[in-house]
Amino acid sequence: MTVDDLPLLPALVEVLRRSRQAVPRELQDKATTVGRQTFRKDGEGRTARVLTEEEEELREQQIANRAKQLAAQQAKQAKAHKEQRKSKHGRGRK
Repeated sequence: MTVDDLPLLPALVEVLRRSRQAVPRELQDKATTVGRQTFRKDGEGRTARVLTEEEEELREQQIANRAKQLAAQQAKQAKAHKEQRKSKHGRGRK
């Protein structure tokens, strides 16, 4: 089974049930999860899951938080570097 097959799982489970065949628990669980998700083909024909609005908002928040963390880290490093340079230049002077 590949990622491209995932959108077909709910239908496969339904066919198995209608024909009164055993549905493996793992297959049934995956079909239930996949059934709640939306899939689309990307520009290269690969299947990708579409994020819900809630997931998209969370993703945007995570990206914004990472950017803030990076900016804070860079500012801290710049300050430490500046102080280090200042202390080196101040040692030789009286």
